Amino acid sequence: ELESIQERYIQFKDNGIERVTLFLPSIHCSSCIYLLENLKKIHAGIVNCQVNFAKREASIVFHPSLIKLSELAQLLDSIGYAPNFGNRQESDRKQDKQYMYKLGVAGFAFGSI
Repeated sequence: ELESIQERYIQFKDNGIERVTLFLPSIHCSSCIYLLENLKKIHAGIVNCQVNFAKREASIVFHPSLIKLSELAQLLDSIGYAPNFGNRQESDRKQDKQYMYKLGVAGFAFGSI
């Protein structure tokens, strides 16, 4: 609920509608995308949600009079997609390292075939 935190994440405010883009590291399949893009059916305060699977981000448009940013984060957490408000670059580096290991194992297995 702090303005300093909201200013960091809210990208757009106009006439009772706000837009926020959140990093959701637990997105991993098309079912996740389907559930997140249908958040408006779960809560009336959410207008729209678009998911960028490659970046694992969700861009959410909502009515702050019906749902606050903290309540939105709690809603996402309750359905299994807790937003990561921390250092995103650190988690990206960890994920890149995992991809490199997977690529190395796949290359080794392909080479031995």
